[in-house]
Amino acid sequence: MKYFIVILALIALVQADDWSPKTIDEVKSIRENCAKDIPASDEEFHKRKENDYPDVASVRNYVLCTAKEWGIYEEGKGYNADRIAQQLKGDLSEDEIKAIVHDCDEKTKEDADDEKAFHILKCLCTSKIGEAVKQFLHKSE
Repeated sequence: MKYFIVILALIALVQADDWSPKTIDEVKSIRENCAKDIPASDEEFHKRKENDYPDVASVRNYVLCTAKEWGIYEEGKGYNADRIAQQLKGDLSEDEIKAIVHDCDEKTKEDADDEKAFHILKCLCTSKIGEAVKQFLHKSE
């Protein structure tokens, strides 16, 4: 019985989420790396810097890259509402933020990860947490 409990404890430790909210500098670095990896026209690049995201492949792939590297998006699953709530907690409770993320996820019917990540981000930006998302992204430019 003792071994069973030890094994369960070890499994729990391995599965523990060691993610933590990112600093502005960390997100800035992630965004810079993704900008280098995802080619964009000059116009698209300038729009991204202003947090204007046109629905084109390079921008969708940039959004997906940043979300994955940030640790808030998992391919095939979507955004991690718990992590977004931890990152953006402030005026709204974590439960309210999670509900908004889940609502945006439900509204987004795309299957391709780049389209899903892009459209959920657009939804989040027009939600109650939209200003917090935009301000955080603007600070990381």
